[in-house]
Amino acid sequence: MVINGISKGGISTFEYTPLKRSGDKLEVYFELKKYDISIKAEANGKVTPSGISRLEHGGSITVTATPDEYYLVSSYRINSETFKVGLESFTLTLDNVTESKSIVFTFEVKKYNMSLAVNKGGNVIVGNNNTNTYFTDTQLDEYSISYGNTVNVRAEYGYHITSLKVDGTTLEMEYDNNATFYSLGIMYSNLDLEVSFAPNTYQVNGVVSEGGRIEVAEVATYGIPLEFKIIPDEGYYLTTFTVDGITQENNDVFIIPIVANDVVYSAQFEIYRYEVSVETSEGGTYDDYSSILDYGDSLYLSFKAEDHYYVTALSINGEVQSISPNSKTFVVDIPKVTEDVKIKAEFSLETFEISLSFDDKRRHFIRLIFFVTFCPCINILV
Repeated sequence: MVINGISKGGISTFEYTPLKRSGDKLEVYFELKKYDISIKAEANGKVTPSGISRLEHGGSITVTATPDEYYLVSSYRINSETFKVGLESFTLTLDNVTESKSIVFTFEVKKYNMSLAVNKGGNVIVGNNNTNTYFTDTQLDEYSISYGNTVNVRAEYGYHITSLKVDGTTLEMEYDNNATFYSLGIMYSNLDLEVSFAPNTYQVNGVVSEGGRIEVAEVATYGIPLEFKIIPDEGYYLTTFTVDGITQENNDVFIIPIVANDVVYSAQFEIYRYEVSVETSEGGTYDDYSSILDYGDSLYLSFKAEDHYYVTALSINGEVQSISPNSKTFVVDIPKVTEDVKIKAEFSLETFEISLSFDDKRRHFIRLIFFVTFCPCINILV
């Protein structure tokens, strides 16, 4: 509206009172109202158009929101009212605009579903640099994972991965003791994951000398104690037992509580050896003999009395042996030596009986009997 060349600006209504004087000039123009539409995209996406658009009263505008890769249009807000979207793309149309508006679009990272089955002995780790979630010994039908998180499989100490199946396909890899970690990388699709772990197994090898044996499993399993039974043969004993180069005490049983590597052992056995000793009096001889015998050896030793002597006593380790009267020989025959042997032998001179008879002056008859040991001469004075 313009009065006498002076603009009154854009107004909706105006009341004009003519002046008393004449000659006023009144000009009136009409136009539609216009409104500012502010359009903005927050991080991880864009909108078209963006910025501020001016619409006439009753006009319309179409806005297209496009998220970045691996993101969704989360929601949009018109003035103070929020509307949820959750789509990979979204178009908004405003019709019959009758006021100014502020429109803001937000975006969120995509989420994927993971079906998971994992047993004891390890973890499936889902997370990023800030937060990790650990799954073990569980079966989930569905778990939601945001894009940007990684999925890693890690075995616990002493365990290894024995099977790794992704979306129904078993991955090709060496499933041995070294299979302790595998990374599936960043999640960018739904995932069906099956993981199996098992305890590590280790080889058990050893060297055993003659004279005994070691009873032990050929394969050791982590978490299960490994038992060695040390069994010498008859007449043998264990002298040295080592495991992984370390000498152990000589016991009947040795146990490794937790096996975490291949095991190498060695056992050395030796036969028992016994001393043989002989002690004799004068008057006899015996065979030559070995003063040291192994367990199970035999001992044959003959004792012989010299002239005019007899074997009168003999003991073996303190046990007196039975000897016939006037024995000239005695044989010690031990078929199997199982201990030290101490032999004591005694020899004695032969004994003779001498009988003397005579009459005294009173005509009494007297008889004397003497028992004497051997002597080259005997003098008798009457």
